[in-house]
Amino acid sequence: MFDESREGFMTEISSEPTSTPTADDPHTSSSSHPSNSRGPMSKLSKVGQLKRLCQHAAQLRWSNAPHQGRSRQPQYHPSSHSWIRTDDLYPAAYKFAIKARLDLHPTNANKQLWGQQPDGNCRRCGQREDIHHILSFCSAYMPHKTRRHDTILNRIAKSVRYNNRNHQVFINQSPPHIIANGLRPDIVVIHEKEVIMLDVVVTSQHQPDALHIARRRKQDKYSNLALQYQLKGFQVTNDAIAFGDVGHNDWRNYTLLRKLGTPRNAAIRLMKWCVNDTLRSGHHMWIARCTANHS
Repeated sequence: MFDESREGFMTEISSEPTSTPTADDPHTSSSSHPSNSRGPMSKLSKVGQLKRLCQHAAQLRWSNAPHQGRSRQPQYHPSSHSWIRTDDLYPAAYKFAIKARLDLHPTNANKQLWGQQPDGNCRRCGQREDIHHILSFCSAYMPHKTRRHDTILNRIAKSVRYNNRNHQVFINQSPPHIIANGLRPDIVVIHEKEVIMLDVVVTSQHQPDALHIARRRKQDKYSNLALQYQLKGFQVTNDAIAFGDVGHNDWRNYTLLRKLGTPRNAAIRLMKWCVNDTLRSGHHMWIARCTANHS
């Protein structure tokens, strides 16, 4: 059988019977082992064991779902889901976020899948319209996507400036000492012979490794700048802080924020706030899509 610990991991418990202390046993006493107490490792009842097994089976079915299972990917940081248990989102954004994670919004692609209409394409650009098309690909919502990016960048930039007051910090500027050719990474921090060069990106989660792919694109984009710094003797970090369009972030974001000098708890809070910003912006885009279709 299985027992679920406080952190949510499933651990196997022994099927051997529990030994009962006796009065003749000198190593046990009624004061140290009360007969009516249940320690943290005590076994569940049969009903509790059955409940855990059913929950575990449901989690496996959810994780194996082709679309909805993406919200259960293990590489995502727990802060991706913190809003579910808090009131950080206003009710309409909360409802949007739940449906977006499970791909249950009435997009044209879903309406076609559900048999409600024959065409699943976007009314604005003619491409297949699912939730990721609206939040990441459709050019009609570019102003919303720009505001989403700037909101997240400004939030992170405040933390970077505060935690690197004795360093050179450049936000959305061409980095110094090299030929940038018009490239402007979102965040550049220079201290002595170390350069941290990061971009902020919100990408579509239409595939499981979407955040890794987005980071690779940003690393390729600024690889020439990183090479110039390396030739000058700098130690360079060329990476990206990446969020999914339905509010996921991974452990790499946490590592990068810590590298920027953000304290542990502050880094976790910052990731939570950025996830909430992403979901609120997504809700605004969904409203714009619905009002445009009805106009």
